Amino acid sequence: MPHFIVEYTGNLKAEGRIPELLQKASQVLQAQDGIFAMPGIRCRAIQVDEYYIADGDPENAYIHAHFKIGPGRSSEEIKRALDALFEMMKDHFKDQCERRGIALSLEFTELGAHSRYRHGNLHERMKLKS
Repeated sequence: MPHFIVEYTGNLKAEGRIPELLQKASQVLQAQDGIFAMPGIRCRAIQVDEYYIADGDPENAYIHAHFKIGPGRSSEEIKRALDALFEMMKDHFKDQCERRGIALSLEFTELGAHSRYRHGNLHERMKLKS
């Protein structure tokens, strides 16, 4: 954890630079004073091909991100991370916003200690690499 999950309309596939967006999100999270362990950061995108936005203009697009984390961070740390992620998103899609109708959104969920199960070896493997 954390997970940064982006849902975006298929009409952004060619110009949205989604892999770059995911890399930037990871960098933003890594830059948050160590509150997110790098081996736990997951950034992914889901392209949506069936959608109808506002008046149905095929140029309309949306990007919705969902940021999920486990417990243990202060509200100030969370707000700083959310602000940084949303500013990065706005900057990344600045050109798109000038050319088409676009909606950017970011939602946040903090999962409780008993609302998730985890298993993996990424933390150990990352230690071996350093």
